[in-house]
Amino acid sequence: MVTQTRVQGAFGESCDSRDGIWNSFNSFSFLKLSTAVAARLVGSFARLVGALTVTSRRETDLLAYWLMKSEPESYGWADLVRDGGTEWDGVRNNAARLHLRAMKTGDEAFLYHSMSDKAVVGIMRIAREGQPDPKDSNWVSVRVEPLRALPRPVTLAEIKAEPKLAEMELIRQSRLSVAPVRAEEWKKILEMSKKSR
Repeated sequence: MVTQTRVQGAFGESCDSRDGIWNSFNSFSFLKLSTAVAARLVGSFARLVGALTVTSRRETDLLAYWLMKSEPESYGWADLVRDGGTEWDGVRNNAARLHLRAMKTGDEAFLYHSMSDKAVVGIMRIAREGQPDPKDSNWVSVRVEPLRALPRPVTLAEIKAEPKLAEMELIRQSRLSVAPVRAEEWKKILEMSKKSR
């Protein structure tokens, strides 16, 4: 029987190894590589990062947490609430694809308004696990549904100013549109959303 795996919301003991790999990968930015070679390197490192941050679903059935970005002018929280759910497709990044594949029904995700708002605004539930993206079967999509809006948005500026969130992927890998969130980071953002600025 194939053992299902997933990315943990909290990275656990694998974090140091993962960080080392990304640091090594960043050193390649100083090399003049062809586009094709660079693309292969990105794919390889994304697969390594995914492999280092997975644990057996048999060993732990922890709820995983995520952060998913969308431009509010294109599709925002109000649109998600109006529709009652949507297919989260169109993601074209190797690392983000791994995260989408790791999602399980019942996992929760912050919806982050990128570009204009730059803030976490609400919580979504993963309603269906990954399947081939209807626009391009080489990629992955999941279905999400709205759970609740945060008491108030938590801005990127606030997140960057909070020392306990310094290792959050939203900051470390700012261009990544789908990323895991550690349990302690999730809790902190919820706590921040309940406090006035």
